[in-house]
Amino acid sequence: MKIKKFLSHSIVYTSYLSQTVILESFQQKLAAHSVHFLQALILTSLFFEDREVRPLELHQTFGIEKSNLSHSLRGLEKLGLLKRTMHPTDARGYCFTLTASGKKKALTLIKEFDVFQETIEAIMGVSKTNDVVKGMQTLIFNYSAKN
Repeated sequence: MKIKKFLSHSIVYTSYLSQTVILESFQQKLAAHSVHFLQALILTSLFFEDREVRPLELHQTFGIEKSNLSHSLRGLEKLGLLKRTMHPTDARGYCFTLTASGKKKALTLIKEFDVFQETIEAIMGVSKTNDVVKGMQTLIFNYSAKN
């Protein structure tokens, strides 16, 4: 089709397609662990924090809709990977921590993130991978600030 030449120079289309292809590939790996991408991010985040974390912190960190976050947190609770507790100073709020099985799952998922990153770096090279990440972060920052 005639549009192929246009698309081959389009950052918007290339971003869309790469996000679709890369995320789909990673989602397949995560499915073997019975979690999806956002749940994997939540588990690894809680592992690195090693403290009680409020949903608002996760919302702000990942920039996702609160409804998607709530759905993911409930799913992880049902799997026995998270424990919900009341916030110590805000009776209306609550916090999440990892259960023992959640910590084990998080370690496994961290390895999956690392292996996937290493695979991409093997394809593109570490320097080029870092350049792409920095370039995408620049675009995200600039377009987020305008909206």
